[in-house]
Amino acid sequence: MRYFVLILLIPLALCAQAVTGRRAGATPPPPPPPTPAADLASLEGQVLNALGGTPLRKATVRLNGGPAAAGARNTYSATTDGSGRFAIGGVEPGTYSVNASHTGFLGMNYNARSPGAGGTPLELGRAQKSTGIDFRLVPQGVVTGKITDEDGDPMENVQVQLMHLVLCPGQEATPAGKYRVHQRFG
Repeated sequence: MRYFVLILLIPLALCAQAVTGRRAGATPPPPPPPTPAADLASLEGQVLNALGGTPLRKATVRLNGGPAAAGARNTYSATTDGSGRFAIGGVEPGTYSVNASHTGFLGMNYNARSPGAGGTPLELGRAQKSTGIDFRLVPQGVVTGKITDEDGDPMENVQVQLMHLVLCPGQEATPAGKYRVHQRFG
């Protein structure tokens, strides 16, 4: 019974504390006025296949971040057209992370050296129009095959692992010329 009373009293105490923390008759500050349309930023670019440079249609480009002001949007997105081009307008000035994704490809951050690596934040100023925001997406890989015994018959229950050979910084190859092997799980 004592615990039941405590459970009821704790929310009441917190509510009373919040009410006494406010001054009587005080109103919250008004939200900042909306950014004038002429001061909103925009960006455009293209999403391409890293192998061959063909345009990727229906890729998604997202901006995340921006100002933390009340009422300000912090996420924008666009889908590429048939020529892999995208345009995003009406963006609040601020700093954003930008990334592109497409089914069957590895996602890429703006100015990243490789898929999955951190990119460069994009700073958009008042009325700024950024162009040339391009992405080259790497297609996902598929490994197929058939494992057979010495007679050419299929083998059952064979475990297959993909390994990534890496020469660790500060280490040299062994005398046999082999590298240190690190398993990579994707």
